Amino acid sequence: MRLKTGAVAGLAKVIEEDLMKRLQSQVDVRALANLADCAACALTTRSSNSGEWKAVLPRDCTDKSMEYWISHVLSSALIDHHVVMSGFISEVAEMLSQSKKTVILMMDQSQIKDDLQCLMISARFGERAIPILWKVVKTKGNIGFEEQEELLNKVKAMIPPGVEVLLSADRFYGTKSFVEWCQKAGWHYRRVFRQI
Repeated sequence: MRLKTGAVAGLAKVIEEDLMKRLQSQVDVRALANLADCAACALTTRSSNSGEWKAVLPRDCTDKSMEYWISHVLSSALIDHHVVMSGFISEVAEMLSQSKKTVILMMDQSQIKDDLQCLMISARFGERAIPILWKVVKTKGNIGFEEQEELLNKVKAMIPPGVEVLLSADRFYGTKSFVEWCQKAGWHYRRVFRQI
């Protein structure tokens, strides 16, 4: 049962109202309420650790039920993270580009498990990176340009016209296709060489 009182429940309600305004009928109403509860837990605990979320989750249920509930919400097919993020990205890009500043996006790949890799595009915000979109691919090696292009096209569609973008990525991404995509999109690009 969802709790209606308490600081986390109040924060979840504000988040839910904002999500409803941004996404309207694009996402199931119950899924938005569940997502709002998870977001309120993440903001309250300042952590992505679902174990910490259980301590503040605005739900009246057992520890085991909370664990199952969080896992169920985060893997729900009713919540398309591309749709949810699209409600925020244009606003974030406009904020970051105020005073004619260039929005810096970063593309990176991380290993999640032995055969799962996550391709992520993030926006630089001060000294931090805010994840914008991501895609998990079952592979033991590098994620190819076909998947990169799909993610880049989705991010590009969310960036308002006139916003200047610099896409920064590891040297692994400096392929001919990648450079041509950036040129066609009108984005600047920079390859980052890391020392190992």
